[in-house]
Amino acid sequence: MIDEILRKIIREELASFSNEIKNYAKKDKESYYGRTVLTIKEAANHFRTSPSTIYSLIKEDGMPHFKIYSRHYIVLEEAEAFLWRETARSYAVEGNIYWQRILQRLDWEEKERNVAYEKALKRLEDSTF
Repeated sequence: MIDEILRKIIREELASFSNEIKNYAKKDKESYYGRTVLTIKEAANHFRTSPSTIYSLIKEDGMPHFKIYSRHYIVLEEAEAFLWRETARSYAVEGNIYWQRILQRLDWEEKERNVAYEKALKRLEDSTF
């Protein structure tokens, strides 16, 4: 009898704690370095598609995401950049000069970001020694 009462109390406390975490997460979606973090369902609603399409983009095309336990999360800004690049790439392959120039610009911007990132890492390594 005492075991049942303790289990009931623990279940109620865990449910309360779980609800608090869910409410906190809903309120503070912009906690990933100022970026918007979406669940798969929210990303599907945002991009007006199905959750299965989002999962297939993650699995087949490498859409940027992160995983906590068994749940996938999408950073909205990274997903939009990924989809923009994939759209540009698909039209550029068809010979559309407009999309080829957009793709060149996107490639240049990514290269510049990578160079800046490498420089920052090198400065960090140099300052630690």
